[in-house]
Amino acid sequence: MDFYGDNTRWFFATVIEKDPEERGRFKIRVAGLHSETVDDKFLPFAQAMVPTTEGGTSGIGQIPQLEPGAFVYGVFLDGRKSQSPLILGSVAHKELPSSVQIEEKNAAGGGRVGTNATSRTTYLSRRPVVILDGSLVDLYAKGNASTDVRRMIIMQFLVNNGLSVVAAAGVTGNLEAESTFVPTKNYKTDNENSWGLAQWNDDAGRLQPLIDYANNSNKDWLDFFVQLEFLIVDMKTNSNSYHRVWSHLFDRSKTLDFCGGKKDSNATWYFFNKFEIGNPQYFPQREKLAFKAYDQWRRSKEASVNNSKGSK
Repeated sequence: MDFYGDNTRWFFATVIEKDPEERGRFKIRVAGLHSETVDDKFLPFAQAMVPTTEGGTSGIGQIPQLEPGAFVYGVFLDGRKSQSPLILGSVAHKELPSSVQIEEKNAAGGGRVGTNATSRTTYLSRRPVVILDGSLVDLYAKGNASTDVRRMIIMQFLVNNGLSVVAAAGVTGNLEAESTFVPTKNYKTDNENSWGLAQWNDDAGRLQPLIDYANNSNKDWLDFFVQLEFLIVDMKTNSNSYHRVWSHLFDRSKTLDFCGGKKDSNATWYFFNKFEIGNPQYFPQREKLAFKAYDQWRRSKEASVNNSKGSK
């Protein structure tokens, strides 16, 4: 006999809009389930929990007050069918204006963007959301973490933000080849001056956006986690559409492997070719590093499961 809770499925999601019928529901886009290509009109409405200090019956107490752009977590009441979401709470997160918002603001002479209700909902829903788990900061140990630990921190960070393990491995393999996960890494030649985890090229105008991102947050642009946050923002909103690789990597029907050679379904190649725009002769090493990231991730998860079983 099945009992509710036996097959629980959790989710993280972004609130897109409030219920126009004012019944306390919220339309949400679930990370890992609804790609950015899914139109808002096809997204589900979720019920939301309220504190037990509220009355819990019609006309008594308050209704949830989440706003578009809020990042929430919850559970699907119907398990893997994933059709009946229930929001349990919201999660603190960081947002930056998207390229669309910036263009709108510039067109308006620097004024506020999305001043009417419809525009505000649309633009808020497009803001890139970046999740930073505090436990990853602890693992980094103020820069004392080994290369192996940094590899797993980056894998977990990318997975937390919605990439599949396969896509995360492809990106992580590239980052290791670029910088060995050292945020202060600088590669300088007569033709190039590149910095950081992804070797953002100053001469190509790709470093300054990272510096601006950090300055807007009053943080150091050489910080490991600032660069990881910006990496996702850059992949989502880069002014050059060629570098906006997030949507493709996020789509599990398009990103199938990390060691498949020079084809777009290979996350390692896609990130290398589109985002890094590197010399193909250096590509094979990146596939090996992507496999290393994937294999270490798999083994760490198996060890966690075995340890959990052994403690029971």
